Amino acid sequence: MAEAKKVLLTISERVMATTFLNDAKVDLETLSQILGDIQEVGLSPEDKVKCEWKETMEPDEEGVLKLKGYVWNDEKGGEKEIALQNKTLEYLQTFIKEKDEKGEFTMQDKAVVTLKDKLK
Repeated sequence: MAEAKKVLLTISERVMATTFLNDAKVDLETLSQILGDIQEVGLSPEDKVKCEWKETMEPDEEGVLKLKGYVWNDEKGGEKEIALQNKTLEYLQTFIKEKDEKGEFTMQDKAVVTLKDKLK
């Protein structure tokens, strides 16, 4: 097996990568590597405390609070060195390239700009 690529990722980049990896529709060999890597990419309870992770809520039409999203502090969260296996790296690079070519990124996806460069 080829050596993994080590990358330093912020909380925002890790959240974005985790979102992309959770949507993966791949062959079993790639899935096996993604499953191994996603544990490292994902956020631990300690990471969430460090970055001041919070859920944001808003009322629905009946006034019941529903999860709207999450907020966190990238600076306080810092960066984490993560070793990505080749198949995981290739999947992320291809996924980002295809969405970029289709013009599917929004301001909500700004962490992709730095994530893309770090995965090269």
